[in-house]
Amino acid sequence: MKNSQLYPTLGFLIGWGSPLGALMLRYIAHPEPLSPYGFVAREWESNSFFYWYMLVGTCLVFTWIGVILGSHADREKEKHLERIGS
Repeated sequence: MKNSQLYPTLGFLIGWGSPLGALMLRYIAHPEPLSPYGFVAREWESNSFFYWYMLVGTCLVFTWIGVILGSHADREKEKHLERIGS
């Protein structure tokens, strides 16, 4: 698999960490004891826009950065192979 395909895929997957991490931190810092399911249901009901915004925005940016870095890595690898071959 080329880096220009691998890096955006990894960026997209890492992008999921932003809303999941925020949800986890909000659960840890929550003053009332709630079950994880009850907390997630309540958070989703009151802050779904916040989580969608984080998910879409982070995944787009990390995927875009992955495209740029992957393309650059592929070009550098091709240059290196040309130098070795000649």
